[in-house]
Amino acid sequence: MNPTPEREALVLSQYGHLWAKTAEKAEGLLGAGETELNRIILMMRRDFGADFSDPVLIKKNQERDLERRKTGFILDRQHIRSVEVDSPTATLMIEALKMRTLMELTRGAERIVELGAGWGKNLFKLWLYGAPLDAEYHALELTPEARNLAKRVAQSAAPKMPFFTHAFDYYRPDFSMFAEAKPTVVFSHHSLEQIPSVGERLFEAIKGIPGLIRVVHLEPVGFQVPGATWLENVRPDRMEYIDSLNRAFATKRDQNLNLYPILRSMELEGSIRLTRVRKHFCSILLKNATTLLVWEPNGTPSLTTPETQRDDLQEPPPQPSVWTRLRRKVGKRILGETNAGSQIH
Repeated sequence: MNPTPEREALVLSQYGHLWAKTAEKAEGLLGAGETELNRIILMMRRDFGADFSDPVLIKKNQERDLERRKTGFILDRQHIRSVEVDSPTATLMIEALKMRTLMELTRGAERIVELGAGWGKNLFKLWLYGAPLDAEYHALELTPEARNLAKRVAQSAAPKMPFFTHAFDYYRPDFSMFAEAKPTVVFSHHSLEQIPSVGERLFEAIKGIPGLIRVVHLEPVGFQVPGATWLENVRPDRMEYIDSLNRAFATKRDQNLNLYPILRSMELEGSIRLTRVRKHFCSILLKNATTLLVWEPNGTPSLTTPETQRDDLQEPPPQPSVWTRLRRKVGKRILGETNAGSQIH
């Protein structure tokens, strides 16, 4: 799992630029005297508060909103078509689900670690949602722009939060900052996606964190997961279509293609156990849906025993034959004509 110089430079350039422009928004808020963490988080988002100063980021966000309106989003095992729900509202709904899930999975932890944390938004939101008051919150991030911004926000709006930042590189994982054994939960949110092919070295390093209990990945890797039972009352071909959208998007952007397969391989070898695999768990953009993967090192007692949910091990329901589908279609057409005739008379 070694990056090419071109790949490393691309990630540093793209995210360094994004975080620098996000910092501009933050400085505008903090400079105006804003000290409420909840308001700062909201106003620093792409689709809330003042627009970015960069026209490229403005255009990107507008295109993103138009696409979400066109394709809908995934929530509560349903593909929801937008009628009047705008992008900010859909975003808040999806984020609430993610935060509630992380709240459950970090319950009882004394150390919560986010990999590829950016400016710490998810850790700040966990704190606001009521995650453990006395836990340590560690933001591990590659770009110095994001780490500096995280420190600035923590100092200005969350001075009582036990918040720490650390330099971190997925390709050179180093967790030596965690010397003391404490019940620890590690998570990633749309950051491992930036590693096209992840190796076992990363997960072995994570397993070496003293006190590790659980690891949570919220990543756009559902197309890697087998199974076609993750949506309610939808034919498998519709779910296969959504798989194909996500696979094409990940391939085009050179995103991760092997997170689930390598975790499943480690499970079959007996070194970890997967407790949750929720394929395309939710999405804001249909083609970049979030999948939930939760794993624990074998032989490590859990803080709690989370409900096991494995979309990857579910058998698809038997599908009706071509003739059965044709009879249903004809029957619906006849019923529609009958109803129309009744209304005329």
